Formats: sequence, structure tokens, C-alpha cells
Amino acid sequence: MEHTLGYFADSPLKLAGITISIAVCYVLVQGLRKMSNMSNKVLTPPGPPRHFLIGNLLQFPKDRFYERCREWQKEYGDIVSIELPGTPMVILNSYEMVQELLNKRPNSTAGRKAGYMVLEVMGIHWSTAVIQPGLPHSAQRKMLRRGIGPQRVGSHDPIIEKNVAKLMLTLQNFQGDPHPILLRAVGRIVIEVTYGTKLPTAMSKGLSSWNIELTELTNHVFFKFWLVDIFHFLRFIPSWMPGAEFKRIGKRSTRLSEQIRHAPFEKAKALHKTGEIGHSLATDLLDEFGPSDNAMDALAVLYAAGSDTVRNLIMVAWPCHLRSQQY
Repeated sequence: MEHTLGYFADSPLKLAGITISIAVCYVLVQGLRKMSNMSNKVLTPPGPPRHFLIGNLLQFPKDRFYERCREWQKEYGDIVSIELPGTPMVILNSYEMVQELLNKRPNSTAGRKAGYMVLEVMGIHWSTAVIQPGLPHSAQRKMLRRGIGPQRVGSHDPIIEKNVAKLMLTLQNFQGDPHPILLRAVGRIVIEVTYGTKLPTAMSKGLSSWNIELTELTNHVFFKFWLVDIFHFLRFIPSWMPGAEFKRIGKRSTRLSEQIRHAPFEKAKALHKTGEIGHSLATDLLDEFGPSDNAMDALAVLYAAGSDTVRNLIMVAWPCHLRSQQY
């Protein structure tokens, strides 16, 4: 496959012609399939009208998408169905519905429909947030519950309180946009809870910057249409070709994923072996489950999701207090 595409890559016009031909065939096949299966199609929850091929892409905003979700909730209810190109989505607009469908019945309702671009090209197939329900997903959830569930989460309070006290002192005399300070403070808390206090300072800073960059790339990619989601063979085209931005994004995000997963975990394993790691979620998981890939991925997910979610929660919960710091 790579040899064949390499041959056509020498002539971009040939490759473009082949791609257009395949795209036309795909449109025809999909159109016929939809027409033939219309009577047997499973009913989806209500949602905004969809356009041919692109679905709700034009109605889905790039920023502050939660405001549009709130508008759809008022019009269509707590369960809203939309479709981005290649990615059908169901939006749950109430806590009760999330508990009922995702926690009580995860095997039948919590399937992930992440696109080929995110999973394979960007290399994020390891994350609990996108892997399908099954043994790896269950193992990671079990590990996270053991480490930060109701019975264990209180053991991390001293680390959290120490860093929050430092943050309050910093904000007390600060003027300007507090977002970068919150980003660093929350990142430091989550790193120490996850991997302990012995990670080198340079690695902690690197982990924080890698996570920020990967989050930005993922947000950029997730709500856009990528042709490679439909034509998977396009992943083999050279990255220098016009329209191959997805290749460059994929290469960078794959590298970031490898760093986020492996670098802190390898250091934590070394510290655990010498007994220097101290109290952390990594200590708990290595003691109970050993140095497995699931443990590595559960720790990486906790850091990536925790730092981003907590920071956003602070910005939403206390906007007035934080806005006053800018004046």
C-alpha cells in the first residue's frame, strides 16, 4: 500500500484524481445505502436538522459549544442527537441522564465513536475517554476508583491544601489574567497527586506543557471534518503534500501522547523501586496492580483530564473573583 501511494505521490494530480473518484463513489454508495436502509433505521433521539454528508457541522460552533448545547436542550430535551462528518453524537444535558445511561448501563450505552483521525492518526487510542467498553476500559476505571474513590481521595488532601495555600498567596498580590497561574497551579497539584512530589522540576514543567498542547490539538481536531476519517488510506500520503495538515498534526500528537504516557511513568517506576516515590496514586497502583500498560494509561488519563477539568471548573465557578484580578 505504501509503495503504491508513494508511486502516485510523485504526481499529485494523479493522486488528487484518484481521491476525487473514490470520494464520488463513496458519496453514491452512502446515498444508496441510506435510501435502502431508511425503513430499517434505528430511531435516534431528536435533534437539529442535518445537511447531506456534513450533518450538523455548520451548526456546531468552534468555541463555547456548551451554549449551543443549552439551546438545543430547550428545544429538543435532555437527550439530543447530532452528527458531525463521520461522527454521530448524543448529547446528554442532565446529571440524572448521565448516571442512568453511562454509569448504570455502560456496556450497552457508553460506546465511543471517536474518529480514525483521533484514534489512529493522532495516536490517542490509549485514553479511557475514547476506548470502547471492555477489559482495558474496565481495568482503568477500576484503578481510578481505587485511587481517587470516596475511600481514598481524602488521603491526598495535604498535597492539595499545601498547593492551594500557595495559589491564594500568589493571587492575593497579582494583577492581570489569572488563567496561566491557575494552569500551572492545578497542573502541579494533579502531578503531585498522580505521580508524587519527587518528579524532577523539568519533567513536571514538560508534562504540563505537553498536556496543554495535546489538549489544544485534540480540541482543534475533534470538531472538524477530516477526509482521513472516511478514506483511511490517506494516512500514507506524504506530509508535505497540500491538504496533509492532518499528517503533521498526527505526528506531533502521537509524540506528545508517548511523552505524557511514558516519561513520568518510567520515572515513577524507578522511584517506586527505590522506595523514594512517597504517597501518590502511582504508588497505590504500582503496589496493587504492578507496572502494567493499564496502570500507565490510567495515570496519564488522570493527569490529562484532571488538570483541564479542575482549571475550567475554577474559571466557571468563580468568574467574578478571577475577573477582578485583571484590573
